[in-house]
Amino acid sequence: SLGLVGSEMCIRDRYRPPSSSYEDFAKSFSHFLNNIDYYSHNIIIVGDFNIDILCTSPSSKNFNNLLKEYGLQIKNTAPTRLSTTKSSLLDLFIVNQKLNEAVSSQVETKDLHISDHLLLEIRKRLKHSLFKPLPFKTIIVENATC
Repeated sequence: SLGLVGSEMCIRDRYRPPSSSYEDFAKSFSHFLNNIDYYSHNIIIVGDFNIDILCTSPSSKNFNNLLKEYGLQIKNTAPTRLSTTKSSLLDLFIVNQKLNEAVSSQVETKDLHISDHLLLEIRKRLKHSLFKPLPFKTIIVENATC
């Protein structure tokens, strides 16, 4: 997980192994979501969830409902795993309501040819006000020799 110190940005990553139980994951993910402060942070959750959002399985429907319950939305819609027989959307970029409009169509996929999954590329310019500058002290040295 990554948090930017002195900002209102919270970035978290998640991974669900494809062989794991969806029910166990949903319970763990709900617990994870319960521990995030939604009102004071811009929330970004990224990861390989191994739940195909493009299909209408009970797991994908349940996962979408879980995200809606917490005011979260998946921002990428293109498949992230391509095979000769199927295209799947497994890798997700999820934001809360505070970031929903700011990250409208800025999520793209790219094939780097190093994995069976495509890279998610997100381009978002952060405001300088999100970061607090460190104190700076000027030191003047006279007649210094090196």
